[in-house]
Amino acid sequence: MLLETKGLTKIYERRGERFFAADSVDLRVACDDFVCITGSSGSGKSTLLNMLTGLLKADGGEILLEGEDICRLSDTALAHLRNSRLSYIPQGNSLLQNFSVLDNVCLPWYLTRRDDVKSRARELLGKVGIAHLEHESPRNLSGGESRRVAIARSLIVGPALLIADEPTGDLDPVNTDEVLRLFAEFHAQGLTVILVSHERQVPLCANRHLVMVNGRLVEGT
Repeated sequence: MLLETKGLTKIYERRGERFFAADSVDLRVACDDFVCITGSSGSGKSTLLNMLTGLLKADGGEILLEGEDICRLSDTALAHLRNSRLSYIPQGNSLLQNFSVLDNVCLPWYLTRRDDVKSRARELLGKVGIAHLEHESPRNLSGGESRRVAIARSLIVGPALLIADEPTGDLDPVNTDEVLRLFAEFHAQGLTVILVSHERQVPLCANRHLVMVNGRLVEGT
């Protein structure tokens, strides 16, 4: 099993009342799975992803990545984890505006390694269809182009698991279809994907559909 959570819990307090953003979540993700998680706004989807990537500490439970409980890792170890075994595409535009497209793609590699990876970055930009934009500034890109850069950047370290939080949330139907096609293509090449979406339509490339309801995961239809 590539990823497994056991009783994963996150509790917040609002106006003096406690509520569960994640309520004893049990999740099992096998190698080569494509899991799509849907749910209404505020159901706990982003909270779950932030815990899976180590950006948010859980209040209870375990997160096992290839058998290792990442809840026990230091911040430094978690940062290394996000630049090696898993990659995360957050909501919105996460590109660094003062870096070129090529340097944005290379950045995760340079955070933990010193060798040049530009040829690999150019290869990935070619795979996502924007090799001609390598010297462009992110501020000059469309929403769809920015999302393709983020996908290329997430793959530069060769992760086993890619987690994406609403990667098509601000895109038009044409770019939405294109971005989902890219996820399907990389999944077909062996990448495990967990994708959160507010869309009711589950991507055809997903082999599992889960729904977040009040902090709990249930099987989708």
